[in-house]
Amino acid sequence: DADTALALASLCALTLIAGYTGTLIAQTITFAADEFGASDQAQGAALAATRVGVLLALVLVAAADRRGRRRLIQVSAYGACALAATGALAPNLVGLGISQTLARGLSTALALLIAILAAELVPRNSRAWTVSILALTGALGASPLYSFPADFVEEFYGMERIALHPDGSRLYVPVGNAAGV
Repeated sequence: DADTALALASLCALTLIAGYTGTLIAQTITFAADEFGASDQAQGAALAATRVGVLLALVLVAAADRRGRRRLIQVSAYGACALAATGALAPNLVGLGISQTLARGLSTALALLIAILAAELVPRNSRAWTVSILALTGALGASPLYSFPADFVEEFYGMERIALHPDGSRLYVPVGNAAGV
């Protein structure tokens, strides 16, 4: 029905956020370590420390029964985005690690709460399909670039793939021997 479709679309949008905020530190740690002059061991320690965020996720998911799943989904989504953004203000690798540990914990809680809510919202015979759609959407959120190869496209001003403009306003797609916007 239309309500279920709208709910699933909303959960997919949230899953993009969970995918992105959950993998941000792993995708940027090398660049951050270079910026801060940190060693490989410091990078490993920072990444290992972010695993502690799962404890925050457990607390939030446990609280969801008392406080409401939708409310904690909102808190987790906004919090993960805000904390992921604070990583840009980190003065050193420790500050980045702390902000991303909290962001990753909220991201994990968000992903778990989305899965629980999706299982409750969709009909019994659609749950496997729903989980697969959410997994695909989460993987899209975790992608470092929102693009994928389009081998059949000839070169067009250096573009050899379908790509989303960095500001998210345009999608470049192949149209014959050109790119449509």
